[in-house]
Amino acid sequence: MNNYGYSNIHIVYETYPASICEGKNQGDNPKQHCNKIERRIKALKDSSGEADLLKRAIERIKIAAKESIKEVKQWNDQIEEKITRADDNILRLKECFEKAKREENQKIRKEELDYERKLFEMCLKFQTRPREVNL
Repeated sequence: MNNYGYSNIHIVYETYPASICEGKNQGDNPKQHCNKIERRIKALKDSSGEADLLKRAIERIKIAAKESIKEVKQWNDQIEEKITRADDNILRLKECFEKAKREENQKIRKEELDYERKLFEMCLKFQTRPREVNL
């Protein structure tokens, strides 16, 4: 079977470990973590799309060279399996992104509530002082 210089199409799906989902790097704020996940999703989608384009181009070359349909299908199945794994990783990263986004929103909301609580406490403090003076 002639591979025309392309023995395998490698998709860089393993360079995006699940560890990104397990936690952010120390020093990353939630927004930075979300941005990292978004970049990785985009890179993985790009790699997967390029692999699919290459797969189709090489498939046409193999058919034009009159390779057996069985060999072409076997090769195609191997490549499709790698693309499917990349697609699965994209879905996992999207889930991680949604989780990180929720955490980011929760942190923002907590900061807003803390600010409002402090503001309320200051207002109460100022309201109490004049009454003490009048007594």
